[in-house]
Amino acid sequence: MYQDGGIFAYLHSTMSANIINRPIFPSACGQCAQERLTCCYYQHDTIADMMLPTSYIECKNICSFLGFSSIDTFFEEEEVTESFQKNIKAMFPGESEAIERIFPLGGTRFRVALRGEIKHCVFLTPRGCFLPHTIRPILCQLFPFWVYKNGDLSLFGNCNLAPEGVEIVESMQRASLSIVEIYTLYNVLRMYWGI
Repeated sequence: MYQDGGIFAYLHSTMSANIINRPIFPSACGQCAQERLTCCYYQHDTIADMMLPTSYIECKNICSFLGFSSIDTFFEEEEVTESFQKNIKAMFPGESEAIERIFPLGGTRFRVALRGEIKHCVFLTPRGCFLPHTIRPILCQLFPFWVYKNGDLSLFGNCNLAPEGVEIVESMQRASLSIVEIYTLYNVLRMYWGI
């Protein structure tokens, strides 16, 4: 692995200034990053198993975008635990058999690497995510929205894009995402994860 700032400083110095995040509600992600309230920080053991899961396809796409052939710099492989499997099953109710097939106990799965003294996503900067919105892991692009198999759309997590009392439609406007984009991202995630 690399020292904090090493590869990241290199990326910042070599990437074009034109590659920016998709415009969203005035720096909601950056505000969270500065306040360390973001979903990108490793918060406590109860959510550790769900920290930044990604598919191999997403890992390869992101590394290809960044000009790296190996996924080891930005992603880690972890053992599938009962806790991880339980949390994924909760996200995909009624699909336990598929989850157990795709994420067998004792098998492995990918997640974004963590860095820093206070562990956080390798792509997180003080201004928010370093990656353009459309390159981020699909779960990150979807957050704080979630779609259930029956088509119900919901919000999960505490996010500046979806503060308490704000309706889903307003949160979608803040995130610059349409209902079609949300459902498309959800279906791409299902495809990438093999569900």
